[in-house]
Amino acid sequence: FTMAITALGRSNLCQQALSLLQCMVDFGPSPNVFHFNAAISACESVGYWEGALMLLSQMVTLGIPSDVISYNSAISACRWHQQWQTALELLWQMAALGIMPNVVSYGAAIDVCARAGQWE
Repeated sequence: FTMAITALGRSNLCQQALSLLQCMVDFGPSPNVFHFNAAISACESVGYWEGALMLLSQMVTLGIPSDVISYNSAISACRWHQQWQTALELLWQMAALGIMPNVVSYGAAIDVCARAGQWE
């Protein structure tokens, strides 16, 4: 399923990727962090930042721990619509959850801020 969700995301078929993930949630097999990360990346590929945030929230609801990849993809999804405040909130949320931001995390957040003209 991870490969199918990834392939849909790479084809900019985000909604189909989300539908496949939702089918897994509803009917099985139970999704894991890899399935969710693939779906968040699908959201990133089309700039669907709201979908990325929804998936992070759903992971919490389902008891699936997120990781640095989950957050990096969600932060990157924010760049399309210059959601710099959301990107920074995600960065802070990572630290609060004990997920150590890495160079990709900071770079993605800086990119979102730069695109939005938020240099300070």
